[in-house]
Amino acid sequence: MKKRKRWIKRIGAALFAAVLVCTLVNIASPLTAKAYSWNAATGTLTLSSDDDFENNSAFTNLPIKKLVITGNVSHLEMYNVFRYIESLEISSNGLKEMPTLFQSTNLQSVTITSATVKTIPSKAFEDCRLLNSITLPDGLTTIGANAFVRCTSLTSIEIPTSVTSIGTDAFAGCSNLQTFYYPAGLDISNIGLPESTQKIPVSVPSIMQHPSDVAVEEGGTASFTVAAGGTEPLSYRWQVNNGTGWADIQGANQSTYTVTAVQKDWNGWQYRCVVSNDVGSAESNAAKLTVNAVKASVTVNNGTGDGTYESGVTVTITADEPETGKVFSEWQVVSGGVDLADAKSSTTTFVMPKNAVEVTAVYSDIIAPVIITQHPSDAAVEEGGTASFTVAAGGTDPVYQWQVNDGTGWADIQGADQSTYTVTAVQTDWNGWQYRCVVSNSMGTAESNAAKLTVNASEPQTPETPEYRIAEGAGQSWTKGSTDGLVIRGDGDYAKFTGVTVDGVLLDIGNYEASSGSTVITLKAEYLNALSPGEHTVAILWTDGSAGTTITIAGEADADDDSAADDTENDDIVNDDGTGDDTANDDTDNDDGAEDDSDVENNGAGDNGNGSVNTVSNNNQNNNDSGTAAVPDKKDDVPKTGADTPVPGLLGLMLASGAGIAATGKKRKSNVR
Repeated sequence: MKKRKRWIKRIGAALFAAVLVCTLVNIASPLTAKAYSWNAATGTLTLSSDDDFENNSAFTNLPIKKLVITGNVSHLEMYNVFRYIESLEISSNGLKEMPTLFQSTNLQSVTITSATVKTIPSKAFEDCRLLNSITLPDGLTTIGANAFVRCTSLTSIEIPTSVTSIGTDAFAGCSNLQTFYYPAGLDISNIGLPESTQKIPVSVPSIMQHPSDVAVEEGGTASFTVAAGGTEPLSYRWQVNNGTGWADIQGANQSTYTVTAVQKDWNGWQYRCVVSNDVGSAESNAAKLTVNAVKASVTVNNGTGDGTYESGVTVTITADEPETGKVFSEWQVVSGGVDLADAKSSTTTFVMPKNAVEVTAVYSDIIAPVIITQHPSDAAVEEGGTASFTVAAGGTDPVYQWQVNDGTGWADIQGADQSTYTVTAVQTDWNGWQYRCVVSNSMGTAESNAAKLTVNASEPQTPETPEYRIAEGAGQSWTKGSTDGLVIRGDGDYAKFTGVTVDGVLLDIGNYEASSGSTVITLKAEYLNALSPGEHTVAILWTDGSAGTTITIAGEADADDDSAADDTENDDIVNDDGTGDDTANDDTDNDDGAEDDSDVENNGAGDNGNGSVNTVSNNNQNNNDSGTAAVPDKKDDVPKTGADTPVPGLLGLMLASGAGIAATGKKRKSNVR
């Protein structure tokens, strides 16, 4: 008994719900009407016909990133099935209404090109907070209420000019929507747009005046003009049809297009303009170009070839036989601006332009051979001077070519084609060079005698040294401890700058910065701090001069930081951490802004600089690397003031130090809290 084939009739709900990895699904006939395609590599699911799975959940849990709806899909419920997709493309010609993507958490891009989609339903993209790009189709008429509510990533949207209605609060909560393009005249008063959104009404272009047909002669100029209305800015794109179809004309982007130097084979070509803006385009009617053939006359003086010719044809002209003692020389174009194939030939041709042409055959006497009548003379000049050599020749139409022999043989001098040749800026190593002239015409050549060049050494001249000056920053004072550099500007060319000296010593490049603006030098604070107080000489050096000034380095001034209380009795050393100091030290002044309740004398000890209390310090050190009080390890480290301190005094001193440390610690805890 033959076994019957069983065909799959339908796909049940949640068929692939638990499938975590699926690379390919092919479902054969008779389910061929439903063409599902899954691409695991890109995460793309393509639907090309109406679905037939229960509640649209057959592909639940598949990692779908992109959904493509094409073919003739006419209806699709998407609320639960595809809510995690990132991209949606709809080109189906059967779908009438957009599917609902309510609260699609991953959707970022939507492109709808389907001509049949007329409606975006209410709440279609509600809470699609990552949606940042959407393209709506031409032909769309209705956008439902709350359609894009809380699409917070949406920054711009263009509403097609075909839309006639937008529902209440369609764009409510779109807090980042910056630009909103909508059809002019459409009511957008209650659609929930943020106040900050720029609302731009638009209308598609319309042709107000079509280009007209133009008839011109070959070589002439034809212009086509279009007038259009619509939302600015309007863009223009002219096209031509030469019989093979319409094609854009490169660079033709204005309301008027002009064709120059029209050719006769352009006769019958058509031109039109496509006018566009951000919401649509319009095409003008086609305008026809008619090119009329041009005929013009040719006049030949002293020759044959007269007549009337169409532009573009080849015209042949021939000179008459010359008289006795004469010879044909050349053709001369009197008018018409044509290029002759060979102006020196008695018979030649040219291409007929659209205008009249007149040419003349020119004759000359039979040429006499050239002869040198005066040879060039030797010349002696100082280095850097000028030497001239002159030749005189007889004969018909002599042509001159000077040559030089620098010891390696005669060579032509380029451009030396006159009867006199002049050498400028003569150099000493040219001494002994020879010059001659070769004179020629069609009958032959003649060479002049060689003339010798003698170059006498000249006395060297000392170049003038420019005088430079300090344009800005002369005589400045700078105080030690300052963090700013010292700026000095010299008026010399920065391209000639070579360095800086201080007190006659050339500075290392690391001690200053140089920049253009004439020449701007900034002496660094680190280098200035190293200079001794007093007056110093600074010079800026260029390749051809220098300019100098003096600067004064002032000693660092002792100053209390007014930003915090200072209760110390110290006289010499300043703590610059911004806190107050209540110690009874004679030599230390805390600038750290914190209070110091210690009664310990520091006997010239350094500044901690870190906000801590110095309990003991007798080594004149500056403790900047610890936030805790220094405690001596040895009995000998206990500070002394004059004679040895008695035990009771020492105990009192230690108790006072402990109290100070405790107070400081308490205050820091309070600051932390």
